[in-house]
Amino acid sequence: MAPSNQVIVSKKNQWMKQHIDVQFPTKESIEGEKLYASRYQGSEIVELTTPLESHAPIVEEIYKVDFHRLTVMFAILQSNCWPSESEQSLILEYLSQVIYQPPCTLFLGFKGQEPVAGGIVTEEVDSILVSDLCYKGQTQGKEVEGFAKQLINYYLAENQMNPNAVWMEL
Repeated sequence: MAPSNQVIVSKKNQWMKQHIDVQFPTKESIEGEKLYASRYQGSEIVELTTPLESHAPIVEEIYKVDFHRLTVMFAILQSNCWPSESEQSLILEYLSQVIYQPPCTLFLGFKGQEPVAGGIVTEEVDSILVSDLCYKGQTQGKEVEGFAKQLINYYLAENQMNPNAVWMEL
C-alpha cells in the first residue's frame, strides 16, 4: 500500500472496527468483524483516474444507505459474497450493526426492486476510496468494476467533488 492511500484505508478500517466497540457486542459480531478484517488485510489498492469512462449502467438506481432497512439489505448482499453459510451468518450479524456516519457511506445499487450491488465510499480531505464492492455475490469481474465506476461517478456528481485521488480496494 502506498503511503498516499494508507490514511484513507486506515480510516475506513477504523470506521468498520468501531461498530463492534460497543458495551455488549455479540459473539457473532466480533467473529464477523475478524472475518471481515482478514479478507481486507493486505488487499490491493489501485488509483483510478477521473473522470471515469461511462459504459452501459450496471444498475438502474444507486441509493445511499441511510436507514436500517437498507443497512440490512446491504448486509445481506455483502454476506452473499462469502463462501460458507457460517461465514455468511457472521458477516450478516456484523454488518447489520453498521451505523451510518462519516467518513464512510454505504451504497446499494438496484435493478428494479432488487438490490444487486453494493459498496462503501470513504472520504478523506481531497480523496475518496471505493471499497467492499460486490455484485450478485461476486467481488470481482466486469460487473463489479462497472458498478465501481458507476458508483464513483454518482458519488462525485452528488457531492460536487473533483478529488485529487480516487482509490479502489480490490
